[in-house]
Amino acid sequence: MKGCVMLRSRKRFLTALFVAFLVASGVTWAQSTQGSLIGRVQDQSGAVIKGAKVTVNNESGGSSHDTLTDSKGAFQILNLEPSHYRIVVAMPGFDTSVEDNLLLSSRQELRVDVVLHVSNVAQQVSVNAADIGAITTDTPSQYFSESRCARGT
Repeated sequence: MKGCVMLRSRKRFLTALFVAFLVASGVTWAQSTQGSLIGRVQDQSGAVIKGAKVTVNNESGGSSHDTLTDSKGAFQILNLEPSHYRIVVAMPGFDTSVEDNLLLSSRQELRVDVVLHVSNVAQQVSVNAADIGAITTDTPSQYFSESRCARGT
């Protein structure tokens, strides 16, 4: 009889320990302080931009995270500490976009959609005729004379 009482007591202890473990692990999970930055990058017409470089900088702690937009123009940076962030989006052929002072709170999923504008690319071509040199051709007067004879003038 004494053995049965000890067995029940041990069983209750293990059950209580198991329940305490489950409760503690749930509390730990619920106390996560990390957040996420998500968004989409588009051009002025609303077309998504694939392969744009997205850089997220923690303005307080100096950490930096880079990613590229996917085929739908979407990006996500997970597991960020609560802080103020700066997002820089760059793509060749477009002006760089900068979003400053974005406040990310604990367990927040902050959405930041970005519109990139086509950059004004100016291209200048310079030709210096002095560098080309002389071009040799048939003489114009010979050609002119032959064509007059053919027409009978």
